[in-house]
Amino acid sequence: MTAPPRPRPSRARETRALLARRGDIELQFVQPRRRGRVHVVVPADPDLEPALVQWSDLSAVDQATCMLGLARRIVPTLCGFTATVYWDNSGRHEFVDTFDDLDLCQRCHDLLGREHEARAFEHPRPGGESDVADE
Repeated sequence: MTAPPRPRPSRARETRALLARRGDIELQFVQPRRRGRVHVVVPADPDLEPALVQWSDLSAVDQATCMLGLARRIVPTLCGFTATVYWDNSGRHEFVDTFDDLDLCQRCHDLLGREHEARAFEHPRPGGESDVADE
């Protein structure tokens, strides 16, 4: 078994800066379908326009999957793990909202930094428990 790749130092630093600047960003989480650690997805900056991929830059396989509606999304995480999520919610990984705190990837948690680490626990838990503040 190989260790996950080392995270880019700038990825964690950029994420912490984004979370400090935009307190309205909710963290997203991804997990392998066959039980595994829950990883924190690197959030997109809503103040920047997403870079669009040109059709001509896609491989023939990617063009075919797009036409079939099965296009996938490559999801980078804070710790350096990369998940592949298909739009029809099939595949080896899935976005999750509800999970046990013990399943959270320790490296993702640590890379959030002390000022943002509590946000990783603001989610529903199995059985209906939640740390999300009532508004």
